[in-house]
This record gives sequence, structure tokens and C-alpha cells, in this order.
Amino acid sequence: MLQKLIVMAIPPGGTFDYVITVKEDTRGPTTKWIGRGHTTRDRSIHPGMLGSAPHFELFGALITLRSTETARSRRWNRHFRKQGILASASFEVCEALATIVRNGDVLHFHRWATGDYGLSLIRSRSLVLAMGAIVGAFLGLEIKVGIGPNPLLLKRGIVEACIKVLIQNQLLNLTEGQEVDVGPFYVFVERMFRDGCPGQAAILSIAQLSEKLTREMIMNCTKRFANPNISTHAELPVEPAKQWWQVWP
Repeated sequence: MLQKLIVMAIPPGGTFDYVITVKEDTRGPTTKWIGRGHTTRDRSIHPGMLGSAPHFELFGALITLRSTETARSRRWNRHFRKQGILASASFEVCEALATIVRNGDVLHFHRWATGDYGLSLIRSRSLVLAMGAIVGAFLGLEIKVGIGPNPLLLKRGIVEACIKVLIQNQLLNLTEGQEVDVGPFYVFVERMFRDGCPGQAAILSIAQLSEKLTREMIMNCTKRFANPNISTHAELPVEPAKQWWQVWP
């Protein structure tokens, strides 16, 4: 049975989980991909470090998210008042995503509580590419990734975790540095999870290989996710909510 690893360290206001329908921006001389993110969280929790529905842009190896929250929403949302919200942030994701993305693809992009981030690109409800901290993430209808005991070591009385990848009804037990092919999919594990505060999430990739998307590219990109590079911009001002007598006409 797959188990999802949950490590709470960074508060919800420093994480996010967005879904974006991607389209090509043809207005400029260079190829860019744009969209509007939507948080997957309910109202009981902070919607994410860029708010509920940030603008999305993919240019080369860089994803940029820009908050669309108004001064009013920042003032009245209790989560923004407690934990704040960023104006924008940029994330280095390697060139693999821009190489294969198409109009209408659905991108799931998240940052976990360890500070690691990951993504999955879905086309017609099937996975095309997933990279980074993807344990427990949505990977289409055919694939799931979790963490559980290594059955080979368990037979010898040794309890040690491994990455469990369920793909096309085949369960793989993988550890750091392993790679495997299953049908059209290539799987590579760069790093196991590390205990600590906040610790480090497991980093791996799953991809459908093609002429554009090679094993070498996937391995190099996965290694870059193991050292996340984030550029954040100024936190948006959040004024305290006024009492009824302060806004009475």
C-alpha cells in the first residue's frame, strides 16, 4: 500500500499547490507559455504563497507566478493577514518542460513544506512529464508515487524506506540513483527523502521519452530540482481588517 509522507515545517503561506491550463503566448517574438493558476486548497487553509489564482508564465527554464490578489482580498482574508502573500516568485525548472508542453496541457505545480517543489504535466488525463518533489502528487490516472518499506530488506529484518511507484499496474520499489523503463515511461530517482527540520523531500522524475525528451535531459533536470532555485519578490502589503464602525458611511 502506498503511503504519503507528510513533513510539516514551512507554514502553508510559504507553500502552494496550483493547477494551470497552459496556452502559448503568440504576441511576442519569443515563445512563452501562459495561464492562470488555481489553488487546489479549500478555504480553511492558506491558498498558497502567491494567493488563490496567480498569473503563470513559462519562458525557457523559468516559471514565474504573479499574484492577482486585490488590496481588498488581502485585507479581509484571515490567512493573508496571518502569513502574508508574495507579489511574485520565479522557479528554475529546467528546459525539459518548455520542450514538450502544448496548448491545452494541464500543469500541476506545487511547493511542499520542506521547501522542495515539483510539477506534473498532464495531457488527455495521462502523464507526460513529472519532476522534482512528486511523492503524493497527482500524476494522471495511471501512476501513483508514495513511500513505504523496502520489501527486499524487510525480509532480512531491516526496516528501510524506498520510493514506491505504481505504474500501469506494476509496483516498483526504487532507491536513490535507480532508473527503470516501464512501457513508454522512464523513471529516475535522484534522492530519497531526508529527515530533519524541515528535511528534504524525495526527488525523482517520470517521463515519456521522445526525440526531444531524452534520458540525459531528464537526469540532468532532476538533479537541478534537488537544489531548488527560487527568486521571490516583495511581500504584498496587508492592511488589518477594519471593524464595522470604521467603514460605516
